[in-house]
Amino acid sequence: MPRNLRRFIAILEVGGGVLGVFLILTIPVQLSGLVALLFLCILVAIGLSCAGGVLLWQGKPLGESLSVISQAFQVPVLYGTGFTYLCHIGLGLNIYLGPEAGIRFYLHIGTAYAASLQGAEEAPALGINVIAASVLFCLLMYANSSGEQRVPAPGSA
Repeated sequence: MPRNLRRFIAILEVGGGVLGVFLILTIPVQLSGLVALLFLCILVAIGLSCAGGVLLWQGKPLGESLSVISQAFQVPVLYGTGFTYLCHIGLGLNIYLGPEAGIRFYLHIGTAYAASLQGAEEAPALGINVIAASVLFCLLMYANSSGEQRVPAPGSA
């Protein structure tokens, strides 16, 4: 992976993670039941992003793996009457498609996370975070192009 691209992705992930930590520290939360589980999921997502970004900056293979997982969590965007899911760590550009609203775009800078089994008050919509999908594509495209052979070829000792 080109060094500048790797560092750009690392900055997005670490920057979003730091913003997410500040966000969590400023929100008074009473941890009980499902709220505690959601809080733990947010912390895991932010931790994956930060760790992946730092290791990616250092050029470590584990950084690529953690970054792939972190970006995969950020790609889907779902709004519905029974379920809502959205995760942005750093930067998000959502494209939604819904039967009532048509096509909508939403740019988000910072960290946002929403998961609900009650659904949204808005009309149902399905979408993707274009930035996360693009970063994920780059990470996967360059996954094996580092010049190192990560898995030995069959028959080699």
